[in-house]
Amino acid sequence: MEPETVQLKIGGMTCAHCAARVEDALKSLEGVTTASVDLKRETARIEFHPERVRPEDLDAAIRDAGYQPGGPMIGATGSRGFGALKGLLGKRK
Repeated sequence: MEPETVQLKIGGMTCAHCAARVEDALKSLEGVTTASVDLKRETARIEFHPERVRPEDLDAAIRDAGYQPGGPMIGATGSRGFGALKGLLGKRK
C-alpha cells in the first residue's frame, strides 16, 4: 500500500526546540516514514503507512510531546485520501 501524506496544524509550539520535539515524536512511530514540522506555520507534514499507524497514534504522539494537534486537516494524498484522519482531527477546536 502507498504511503499517505497529511499536513496538520499543531498548537503550542513557541521555539525550534518545540518543533524538533514534535518532529522526533512523530518520527518515532513505526509506520511514519517522514515528518517535517514548520514552526512559523505551526504545521506538521507527515508521510506514513496507514496500515501500520493509525490517526490516533499521530494524535497521541503530538499530545505526549506536550502539544495540541488540531484544526482541520490541511491536505492529504495517497490511495485512500485518509478520510479517517480528517474526521478525527477535523473535530478539534
